[in-house]
Amino acid sequence: MAHKSVRTYAEALKLVEKWPKDPTKTGSDLGEHLRTLVKAAFPTGPTSPRANDHTARQLAFYRQLAENTFEQANPRLFRQATFTKVSEADLRDITTVGNFEKISATLSAQKLWQRISWK
Repeated sequence: MAHKSVRTYAEALKLVEKWPKDPTKTGSDLGEHLRTLVKAAFPTGPTSPRANDHTARQLAFYRQLAENTFEQANPRLFRQATFTKVSEADLRDITTVGNFEKISATLSAQKLWQRISWK
């Protein structure tokens, strides 16, 4: 299904309003990335020229995500079933930036310990 591309500043603002920023994922949040993309595509706001083809396609894709186009086209039959058996709330907690930093620090320490212990 072909979707209309996002070309104007007003269309981009509507998209940004649909996609809230997640403060627990600073630096890796898709909403934050979207705001950066809109800011770069329309540097002077509403007086900016229309977005180029590449940016318009990116914004159209984000619009499809925000409107759940893919989920509606491919509904899940078993909503509670997951591959990892981790609940949605636990997954949200695990994927915060703070937890990623803790995990990477732990992994770095383990790698160092492994290097020392094998010698």
